Amino acid sequence: MPYSLGIVGLPNAGKSTLFSALSRQSVAIAPYPFTTIDPNRAVIAILDERLDKLAEILGIAKRTPATIEVIDIAGLVKGAHQGEGLGNQFLAHIRETDVIIVVLRNFVTKDIADSPQPKDDLSILETELIMKDLETAEKEVQRFEAMARSGEKTAQQALAVWKDMREAFGRGISAQQHVRGNISVVDYLKEVPLLSAKPMLIVLNGAKPSPRDIAASVLDAQTELDAQSLSPEELRELGFISCAPDIIAAAKKLLSLITFFTAAGGNEIRSWLCKTGTTAVEAAAMVHSDFAEKFIKCDALPWHQLVAAGGFTQAREKGLVETQGREYTVQDGDVLTFRI
Repeated sequence: MPYSLGIVGLPNAGKSTLFSALSRQSVAIAPYPFTTIDPNRAVIAILDERLDKLAEILGIAKRTPATIEVIDIAGLVKGAHQGEGLGNQFLAHIRETDVIIVVLRNFVTKDIADSPQPKDDLSILETELIMKDLETAEKEVQRFEAMARSGEKTAQQALAVWKDMREAFGRGISAQQHVRGNISVVDYLKEVPLLSAKPMLIVLNGAKPSPRDIAASVLDAQTELDAQSLSPEELRELGFISCAPDIIAAAKKLLSLITFFTAAGGNEIRSWLCKTGTTAVEAAAMVHSDFAEKFIKCDALPWHQLVAAGGFTQAREKGLVETQGREYTVQDGDVLTFRI
């Protein structure tokens, strides 16, 4: 399954417009709450010029880019953690995602009477996630209290952690803020995913001046969507440069994702996403489970060296290809050939 990005925000923030701009799919867009009830989903290709350059040098026609899933989730309202609006559905769907993309309205339109208040909107969303996590922490405290009475040491340790988390949530502190750098606490939380622990990418949607107190990516989702109907020549004349790829790049950075490449039998060049620190045998398992089970070694070569050499044969003649074992740490841009 690809990594997933959940697009969230208050109603009419432009979530579905951004989804359409990223996915090139048409979805229901309207200036009233809860247009999106069931989440819209799309698996999108991650464009990477390195893939094209490798394909050209190697003379490979079939190019398969890495993908990432984008999910457009129903708009959130104040009180969502208590079921207000479509709160329960919203919070259930957001649990599936690896990164939360928070879209904040920063535009004025005749269809929406209220002026944009991105800072207040962000506060509402963050509070709702924390309050839902507070409910989760309370349930975990109750669960481990019963186990701790028997004197079980592990349960007593977990109880202390969840009491601490409950206290933090009660003070409005997110899980990400509270456990930052505390590895021992993070281990206890792995089995119970917390909403406020998820990486969050904030996107200001609109052409108004950006608030200085919000660290965010900025784009105009409607302009991005409209630009897709124009030809490359028209876009060049307008001087339009899409910001949509920057959103995907920022999400990859939040997830500590890098890219490696494979050239299967000279018939297909493909890019893959993996976590920083992935080993060669773990990368092999992503390509095919048999590759991990029967792994012997892999040949590794940085993509730019392969391009500069002009192909695998020339790269080998120059001694650029290195043979690596199963514990080799994959580097961004590696071209890997697995030996099984």
